Amino acid sequence: MMNFFSCHAWSLFHASNFVPMAKARKQKRDKARHGSSLEQLPVEMLLEILSFTASSAGVYRSLLLVSKHMNAVVKAHCMQAVPVALEGIDQLRSFDRLLTSSPKTGSFVRYLWIFGEGLVCWKLMQKILERCTGILALSCTSRTLASLCSTSSFLHTNCTELALLESRHDWKAITETPHGLQLCAQLTRLRLEQGLEPDFPKRQFKQLTHLAFACRPIGDFLTRYSESLTSSVVPSLQLIVATNMEWRHGKADAAASELLERDKRFAIVQCRETWTELDAWKDRVRGGHSLWGQAKISQKSMQVFRDAFRALGAEL
Repeated sequence: MMNFFSCHAWSLFHASNFVPMAKARKQKRDKARHGSSLEQLPVEMLLEILSFTASSAGVYRSLLLVSKHMNAVVKAHCMQAVPVALEGIDQLRSFDRLLTSSPKTGSFVRYLWIFGEGLVCWKLMQKILERCTGILALSCTSRTLASLCSTSSFLHTNCTELALLESRHDWKAITETPHGLQLCAQLTRLRLEQGLEPDFPKRQFKQLTHLAFACRPIGDFLTRYSESLTSSVVPSLQLIVATNMEWRHGKADAAASELLERDKRFAIVQCRETWTELDAWKDRVRGGHSLWGQAKISQKSMQVFRDAFRALGAEL
């Protein structure tokens, strides 16, 4: 009797779990056959959703692994939202292989940070840039830029943002290339990791609205730049940002503060010790707190401080 009831109870237990287990297996088969609910959306809607999520290389790689259908959709179109950062021979070779296996991908790259040293790296960078003709924002060295502007035909006509990554910028090597002056004329935003050299070809930047360079916050230095970057020389220039390594050079002096009040185009961004150019560039691409955004905040803070100081002086 006990054995009968025990067997009966065991069979009832299995029967109660059979339906949900069978249902789960069916859902799994349906998902494998038809894809997830996200993948069943129209391609246009799917791309719109993914454009908000694929804002980093890590997310982009993860989306590629979801399914074959997602891979086909994501590989090219979502590349437009990804900040592609390539540093060193391993990353350069890996991306070169991707462009070789999927030639159309290069035309969808919009934001590219590319850096490497040595002959092999230089050749790889040249190959990559030749296939990435839709770039909007480029970060590289003067040598890489000069090579880009030395090609027989210039295809990078959409590039309007440039960051130069080196201790000294070779403007002569850039402007003497067949397409160097054309590139300068189409730029609207320029970031120089180091200072503004005397040979900076300021008159060639006819559409430049934003300029940033490294500079100690000393009034004499900033005044010199203010006098050389007048509206008659660079007519479109709206924002001039001096980035200062506060942990190394200290805060701005009194003369620099006076200049900021005279020339409203200027702003000083105090960079902390954890500051990196790459992180600032990625933030700009992702729509976060970019260098330009921080400069605007700095300007507003200085204005609030000056207004408060004047009000205090009037009361006294």
